Amino acid sequence: SSHFILSRKTSSSASKCFEIVFRVCELTSLSPPVQSQRELFLEKIRKIGFWEAQIFRLLGTSGPLSPSILHEVSLSYHSEHDSESLAPRRGNNVLHSVSWLLKGA
Repeated sequence: SSHFILSRKTSSSASKCFEIVFRVCELTSLSPPVQSQRELFLEKIRKIGFWEAQIFRLLGTSGPLSPSILHEVSLSYHSEHDSESLAPRRGNNVLHSVSWLLKGA
């Protein structure tokens, strides 16, 4: 969910999760058992449209109660800018999530 990416408590974990998914997708030269597990994983994320769903969540909206991640970040930037201790950390983590999502898509 976008809350996982935007929350100060979980945004760091979100960026790491997206990085792991991306890196698994990019693995090459694997032993047969590992390659088999990678293929099963890739099939699962293809079936659910993982990267497409994440990009839609990043850019699109699914109603007034679920604005896009970029919209949320832009709205909260000014209110968080006054509280400088947490804003840069959250901003960097959200940016890392966005970068992994864009690389994966």
